[in-house]
Amino acid sequence: MLGVTGPIFAIFLAEFIGVLEKNSEQLMTFSAWIAVKFLILGCVLYFFKTLQTYQFVFIRQKLTLRLKQQTLSKLLYLHPGWFDKEENTIGKLTSLLSTDVEHLKYLTGIYTAVLI
Repeated sequence: MLGVTGPIFAIFLAEFIGVLEKNSEQLMTFSAWIAVKFLILGCVLYFFKTLQTYQFVFIRQKLTLRLKQQTLSKLLYLHPGWFDKEENTIGKLTSLLSTDVEHLKYLTGIYTAVLI
């Protein structure tokens, strides 16, 4: 829906410029009508942009939860001796799990919405 708004805005703007040719009685009528069109377009854009933002937040939350669950399930199936190594301590793995998934959450959510 949001990709259609550019051409619609261009059509409304062309109508607005065309209104300037009218006489004074028609000018008020047509300019009021075009103002209503712009207002409706703004309300529709506000609704769909808000809907798109909430959808991206929902998708981001589901993806983050799924990544955390999959990573934690893979960690639980590792050999117990693997955790004895200095680079694989529980504290490091837990902080790595929380920070890496949070970074991925930002990449998949807000920045993707901006690109689209």
